Amino acid sequence: MRSLLFLLTLFLTACGGNGAGFDVAPEPVQHAPEISNLKLSPDSALHMAGGGSVQVTAEFAFIDLGRDIQTLHVRMSDGTDLSIPVSKSANSVSGTLNETFDVTTANGYGCTIEIWLVDKAGQSSNHLFAVLSIIRHAPEISNLQLSPDSALYREGNGSIVVTAEITFRDAGRDLQTLWIQLPDGTSIEFDEPIATETGTLTKDFTISTETVGALAVEFWLVDKAGESSTHHSTEFIVTWNAQSSDWSSRLSGLPYALHDVIWDGSAFVAVGDSGAVLTSADGIDWVTRLSGIDADLNAVAAYGSDIFAVGFETVLHSTDHGATWVAKAAPAYIVLSAVAINSSHVVVAGNVPDLFGSLIYISADRGDTWQDTSINCGYFCGLFADLYYRDGLFIAATTGFGSGGRAMVSSDAAVWTVIFYDEGAGLFAIVHDGSQYVVSGGNGAVFKSFDGLNWTKTHPLVADVDYLSGAWNGSKLVLAGGYSWRYYSRRVVPPLEVPVGISSTDGGVTWEVFNIDGNYQSSGMAFGNGRFVSVGQSAPVSGEGAIYTAD
Repeated sequence: MRSLLFLLTLFLTACGGNGAGFDVAPEPVQHAPEISNLKLSPDSALHMAGGGSVQVTAEFAFIDLGRDIQTLHVRMSDGTDLSIPVSKSANSVSGTLNETFDVTTANGYGCTIEIWLVDKAGQSSNHLFAVLSIIRHAPEISNLQLSPDSALYREGNGSIVVTAEITFRDAGRDLQTLWIQLPDGTSIEFDEPIATETGTLTKDFTISTETVGALAVEFWLVDKAGESSTHHSTEFIVTWNAQSSDWSSRLSGLPYALHDVIWDGSAFVAVGDSGAVLTSADGIDWVTRLSGIDADLNAVAAYGSDIFAVGFETVLHSTDHGATWVAKAAPAYIVLSAVAINSSHVVVAGNVPDLFGSLIYISADRGDTWQDTSINCGYFCGLFADLYYRDGLFIAATTGFGSGGRAMVSSDAAVWTVIFYDEGAGLFAIVHDGSQYVVSGGNGAVFKSFDGLNWTKTHPLVADVDYLSGAWNGSKLVLAGGYSWRYYSRRVVPPLEVPVGISSTDGGVTWEVFNIDGNYQSSGMAFGNGRFVSVGQSAPVSGEGAIYTAD
């Protein structure tokens, strides 16, 4: 009997009894909330809307068997944590909640929002996620007009006022600033707070008329969020007020373009396409010579009685002022485009076709054998345009399709060092004016050096001109060329007749601008027998050779 009573007591205790009856309270039931169907309103906003934040309502369904939801927790991707008291659903088993809070619009990549509920017992619901999309709304320029859009060289004593009319669209209605970048790199800022989606801006600015050419002017808009429109570029054309030319045509309409000319002390020697060679004692009357080859000849140089002309896998040698020529050994598979000579060496430079690999070779036996040299600028130095020798120093000039020019020097032609690189201008021709080296470049650039090692760049007078040739007569330095590479590569005619030459009698401190004849391109220049001789073609892509002289 005692055993039976003991077992009964254990049973009652296990069932929650207290040994005296069956009214013992049960343990609390676990009842964490559940949430679903999260929606944000709005679910997107403009970048920087509301000054940097907007009110967002989170709507979601819930179930809570314990009827004791206490707080909504919100965590955002920008690090914000919120705990929002919830009271209106405290006595509901299920329903829908709508809670409003601020969300940043400063992050241009959107904001991820994480929410969950916590009840009075500290139990947490499942977590839901939603994204407030941030819409970027950079302004747009749809139309741009300049008035006037052209001027004469040095009109208005060197500058004139131009009116820009700009049609724009800005979805954010928060336009803040108009920027204008002038051809010389100067930027002008106009504060323009506008709260309309579309409209027209009219602004006056001053532009220089001291540089001839089609000058690029850039415009862009920036809103309060820092969003920038695409840069819209247009051209302001400064036209050279043509004057009578001092240059006289000696030959024109030749069936081949001419590329270079030298004065060897007794005669001018010009070379060009299809093996063309012409000579003249005075620059006025010319004689066609037989070169014995049909390869294009790109450059010619003289030292004493030796004259060398080079082209594709071609080296020609003359000792009688260009009257007769002998083909010498030549480096294989290379377009030779430059040559220089001193008392002991002939130096040639060029590029491998298609691959553009840059190579320099030297010969110590007047072109019978050749030695490859070291070029310390990697595989691609650019396209060789000129070689020059004076006072124990070789100088090489290269161009990267009209820009990206390098100047290299060597004391022995065997080891070369890059002295400077200019990103915006190719280097084309090297001249010495008796006291300094001058390298003419692309886009009107000119570089000067007294020692060949330290160089300065002068501000161009003429835009859209590549100076391909140059010469010095003892008192006057002359540089000339043709359209810039951006026109030449597209085989189009520029919107104006560009003055192709500049001259200086004070070492390049000041320059005078001149033209030779229409759209003529000067590819090579020399001075001798009292006159300058320029060889080239009637236009950069015409293929018709021409020769001009000036006293």
